[in-house]
Amino acid sequence: MEKKDKDIIKFIDKLYKDLYLSKEVLNHGNGNKYDKLNNIKTYLDKLEDVHNKASLGKHIDYLKKCYHDKYVIKRENIPEICYQKQIDLALKRGYGHVTLSEKDKKQIEDEIIENQKASLNKWIDYLLSEDAKFYPFWAKYWAFQGMLKLGNYDKKNREYFKRTEKTTEKFADLNREALAIAIDSMIKILNKEEISDEELTKIVKSGSFSKIYTYLINLENKNIIKREAGIWIKYDKGSNHIPLVESLQGYNTKWCTSGESTAKSQLQNGDFYVYYTLDENDEYKIPRIAIRMEGNSIGEIRGIAEEQNLESNMEKIVEEKIKDFPDKEKYYKKEYDMKELTKIYDKHQNNIELTKEELIFLYEIYDTIDGFGYEKDPRIEEIISGRNKAKKDIAFILNCKDDQVALNENEIKEDIVYYKGSLSDDVKYLKFLKVINGSLDLRSLTNAQGLELPQTVGGYLDLSSLTSLDGLIVPETFDYRIRLNNTIITKDNIAEYRNLKQNSEKRI
Repeated sequence: MEKKDKDIIKFIDKLYKDLYLSKEVLNHGNGNKYDKLNNIKTYLDKLEDVHNKASLGKHIDYLKKCYHDKYVIKRENIPEICYQKQIDLALKRGYGHVTLSEKDKKQIEDEIIENQKASLNKWIDYLLSEDAKFYPFWAKYWAFQGMLKLGNYDKKNREYFKRTEKTTEKFADLNREALAIAIDSMIKILNKEEISDEELTKIVKSGSFSKIYTYLINLENKNIIKREAGIWIKYDKGSNHIPLVESLQGYNTKWCTSGESTAKSQLQNGDFYVYYTLDENDEYKIPRIAIRMEGNSIGEIRGIAEEQNLESNMEKIVEEKIKDFPDKEKYYKKEYDMKELTKIYDKHQNNIELTKEELIFLYEIYDTIDGFGYEKDPRIEEIISGRNKAKKDIAFILNCKDDQVALNENEIKEDIVYYKGSLSDDVKYLKFLKVINGSLDLRSLTNAQGLELPQTVGGYLDLSSLTSLDGLIVPETFDYRIRLNNTIITKDNIAEYRNLKQNSEKRI
């Protein structure tokens, strides 16, 4: 064995201390387990031969299957927390306490496994390609083995989590530039050549690919010019998902769309928009905003800030983009309401007292809580029931006495300020009533003279028999609809019927 080869094998042996005792090396060695350097070299030579043959296209699928079987998460290793995350996400979006069927769980597992396979294939395909033919095989082996230790990227701490057999995230994004510099730097160190970057030199001397790759990824992210000017690219519903996935690779957006299986599924349900800004080469390649559609409605809007929130300077970009989307206001309202309710729900579970503003929100005093589910978010009633002091809460909010809060029909009296329920045709309670958490049926009225309506109506308001709108003040808030003089008014078209006065009264 030549000295150069011997130095490389010593490096591999030092880095992977038990490699010479592995079944793979012993099976391909000369039978003498103490001749570890020659055994490792023989193993790498035979492995290189296998990969060279596979790169010709004859056995590449079989090679990938071997790697999948060895490194992709096993179905039985997927932790229960993955299913719980989906349950928690449904709860946060307002779908309530959902129960996952075995079919649902299998679908989650399939998506995790397919995303891992696809991301692993990126590395296999590249390292077998013509573009990587100039890398020595030992360097490919070193890089690939190091990559297998990388879990999800933690933006906050600027490092990768360690990958285990229970890691469900896809494999690290392939950044060809970072990989090339990592391999080039390692070769220089082994050849006793200098590297201009002193910090990189120290890290390369450790021999750890994962540390080197992390440093280079962080360096690239640090040098990314966070410009605002960019372009939107639309990926049409039903179109090929690969261009979308490839455009997100290497930027650590943490969007699930960077997984092939997820992107394919999302494009089956609707269009997908991505906002790209300029990179250091003045090309529109840096993904900053994603808008996922569900049919003609906005499914979600995500950015690259912490927890996939929008960066502050990107909010105006989104506002401009979706100004012609028919459901833009609905989406922002639902997004805000679900975040606020989740915050309150977490405080409730941890026995942290709620502020007056949070109580106003929870009891829907001045506005309803809108979620993404078809029914009312069950967390609202769960929190209220758990507090077991609704009367005191509402009296505190409305600055009234406890006995002016009626939670059922038996508690109704003439000076009630709040009523949880529906009322019909009787206007004698309306003089004091500020909030009715239910519907108000006043179809027997033919005129609105002297009519004083609650500030908030939690259901529909029926005024269908009115012959004149004179003197009518529409409630500040209503949940469903107003049937007015044979016209249906909803929250979507109420603005067409309101004229704002200087004193903020809203009149028809």
